Amino acid sequence: MDKVIVTALLMIASITGAVIAMNGMIPAISKSTHALESANGAVVNRIVTDVEILAVAADADESHVEAWVKNVGAQSIGPVTSVDVLLITPGQGYSYLNYDPTGSPGSWREAPIGAGWERGEILNIQMVVPQDFPTSEKYHILRLSTPNGVIGEESFERW
Repeated sequence: MDKVIVTALLMIASITGAVIAMNGMIPAISKSTHALESANGAVVNRIVTDVEILAVAADADESHVEAWVKNVGAQSIGPVTSVDVLLITPGQGYSYLNYDPTGSPGSWREAPIGAGWERGEILNIQMVVPQDFPTSEKYHILRLSTPNGVIGEESFERW
């Protein structure tokens, strides 16, 4: 009779322990599943985003650079004002250009102002080079980064 009581108590204790363990693990599994779904959505968003720099041209007065960039991805890119624009001169350094619709030195803007960037559309980017930009150098690189981290890069020469 003692063995039956001990066995029953051990079974009750192990079932209770299993229920307590499951109650602790289920919320953690649910949270990690949600985190994985969010990360998966961000990766898919990045995979289907892509840009191609079609052309880059510099003005003769060496103060303006203009680029045409196509959204060749599967979805729209936005907001356009969150795109990072850098002008790089190999061996000399780089200049990060801030978004400024008025076109001050060291800035960029889209044309027309307020343009969207839907799938298949070409965005015209007008840049005003910073005053300390090495305009005497001939070879430069334009680098763009979308809000979700996709990078497009094109080299160009000033003449």
